[in-house]
Amino acid sequence: MQRAVAGASRRAVVLALDFDQTLTVGDTLSAVAAAAAAGQQPGRSRFQRCADEYAKDLAAHEAGWRPVLDRQSRTVTSRGLLDTYLEALRPIEEASLRRVAAHGILAGASRTDFARAGRNVELQAGAAAAINHFLQDPNFHVCIVSVNWSRDFIRGALEAGGVHLQGRLLHVYCNDPEFGASTGLSTGAIQPRLVVASDKAAALVRFIDE
Repeated sequence: MQRAVAGASRRAVVLALDFDQTLTVGDTLSAVAAAAAAGQQPGRSRFQRCADEYAKDLAAHEAGWRPVLDRQSRTVTSRGLLDTYLEALRPIEEASLRRVAAHGILAGASRTDFARAGRNVELQAGAAAAINHFLQDPNFHVCIVSVNWSRDFIRGALEAGGVHLQGRLLHVYCNDPEFGASTGLSTGAIQPRLVVASDKAAALVRFIDE
């Protein structure tokens, strides 16, 4: 996808990247949770309970869809069916965020805490070099579009992994904790901006239109 750049003779290309298990070696949500738990076992236990409930919901979703997908495997799967399948994940993802908020998984952490936790994330080999290449090219606009729970965590991971963000414009679209106005600490609630694929697509369209 492309968007026009004022005064330019050519159009800038938008490079949109996923984060977890695309730029990173593994999933990082447990590391986001650890930023608030500060490595204490009770915090990890609460997170594990949330993860177990999410896994149960996801397994039930897959079991319900398996007959449909098995039938479609013998034909060409339509775009409409794929969109319906992905959108059906919305209540599962939203329920997961509500559980995380209800258990206070992210409560009490500052933006600095989340960024510090992100520094322990391992990026895929070559990821930082590739991002840096496109960040310094004026013909590209780079953004991260992720269902992760913290923008500060993502930026911390990128910087620690060698991405040169200082003086560079890199937009990050993701969910984010709510922070207390007076304390600057996470309340535990999560602003659910992106939960399923269609939300990512909508965020990308907004980025292109900006």
